[in-house]
Amino acid sequence: MHDTYHHEHIATRGERLLAIILEIIVLASIVPFKWLGDYLFGQRWTVLEMTGGDLLGVMVLLALLYLQIILVVRRSQSIGKYMLDIQVVHNKTEKRIGFWRYYLLRDIVGRTLIIGSLPILDLIFEPLYFFIDSLFIFRKDKRTLHDLIAGTKVIHLALEKRAKSFFDFSKL
Repeated sequence: MHDTYHHEHIATRGERLLAIILEIIVLASIVPFKWLGDYLFGQRWTVLEMTGGDLLGVMVLLALLYLQIILVVRRSQSIGKYMLDIQVVHNKTEKRIGFWRYYLLRDIVGRTLIIGSLPILDLIFEPLYFFIDSLFIFRKDKRTLHDLIAGTKVIHLALEKRAKSFFDFSKL
């Protein structure tokens, strides 16, 4: 019997949604660090008009940003995608994509630039664009609008390509 679980296939809509939710949770983890910093250093210690909690929160944010960049460069994954063993690949070649295609085309052009170029109207159109972009996931190929712009798709990694440990940031 052929085991299809070991082979790469298009990530499910649920996996992609869960990856975003996990990233929001990870980002929200900054708040307890801010509270801890305020508790440890108090509100009276300030640098550049920031409290100790603000500084601790910024340090955690910078660490998460560094981790995100490492994952994108080495594995074509965001933090949430890494946690779920899904990866962004080129639509035609199915090879992992580089940092510039990931951020420049998928995130900046595919998600931000189109709406950001509308000066005042972006407040109205950004939620609408996000909604329309999200609805594209219901296409047969499960590619969002930003996937179409960047020429990418999201796949579930084959067992042999998954991270060996939680801190495996090796190249694929």
